[in-house]
Amino acid sequence: MATTVKLQKIGNSIRATIPKEVAEELSLKPGEEMVVDTAGDALYLRKRTSKRLSDLYGALANKGGEVASWPTPEEIKAIWG
Repeated sequence: MATTVKLQKIGNSIRATIPKEVAEELSLKPGEEMVVDTAGDALYLRKRTSKRLSDLYGALANKGGEVASWPTPEEIKAIWG
């Protein structure tokens, strides 16, 4: 669902409002943390996922996946910067 929003200046930042329909569709709640990223001229906003490895690997196990080995510190940094 594409929609247009107007950017607003707030202090040194710029704010875009998420339309109610989009927030409801994604079950977004006030105070929830989001991740902002860019690629070229695109802006991506997504729900922040847990950074606890136990949550990640627990989710894999619950979906029938298996973890062959724990990631190295370098792999963790590449995933969560």
